[in-house]
Amino acid sequence: MAFPKSYPAAALPRPLVLIAWLNALGVTVLVATELVMLSISLDWAIAGLFHFQTGLTYGLIATSFAASAAASWYLFRRALQTERQAIAASQSALDAADA
Repeated sequence: MAFPKSYPAAALPRPLVLIAWLNALGVTVLVATELVMLSISLDWAIAGLFHFQTGLTYGLIATSFAASAAASWYLFRRALQTERQAIAASQSALDAADA
C-alpha cells in the first residue's frame, strides 16, 4: 500500500514531527541495545572458542560493533521514514474526512 505524498515532511505540524522522532528514536534504542548485547556475547563466544589473542579479539569487537552501528543507523532512517509516512497518511485521511 502506497502512502499519499500530499504531506511532505516539512509540512507536518511540529508536535507530530516530534512524536515521529521520539518513536523512531525509541525503536532504535531498543533494537540497538539488543544488537550491542548480541555483539558482546558473539565476541566473547568466538574469542573463547578459538582462543584468540588480544589484538584479534579487539578487531572482532570493532567489526561486530561497526556492523551493529550501521544496522542501527539504517533502522533509525527507515523508522523515521515510516513514521513520517504514517503521519502523512493519517493527515490525508483526516483532511478527506473533513471535506
